[in-house]
Amino acid sequence: MQPLLKYGNDIKPVTITATIEWLSAQEGGRQQPPAIGSYCAVARFSLKPDESWSVIFQLAFHLRNSHNRQISRGTVRFLVEHAPHEYLLNYHSFDIYEGPHLVAHVFCSK
Repeated sequence: MQPLLKYGNDIKPVTITATIEWLSAQEGGRQQPPAIGSYCAVARFSLKPDESWSVIFQLAFHLRNSHNRQISRGTVRFLVEHAPHEYLLNYHSFDIYEGPHLVAHVFCSK
């Protein structure tokens, strides 16, 4: 786990490993995962449902799990410096949205 480093009154930006479980199109999600590489989305965390933060993923690969769900692996970080970086260290999961649509669940590895 990366240490919580402070600079000024903010926690230093962090990048963590993430597993993304995509909702199917029938569930209101995407037709297919985004291309390998950079992908920006809006994150919402369960204990702060009224807050939304932009995140950027570096997607490394896609696969299907044992339940035939599309899964992606990569890293994630907040897009802006003044974001609550401690969320990525303290939450085990969060959801990502494209516009008003929930498209995936993200599971954090520290």
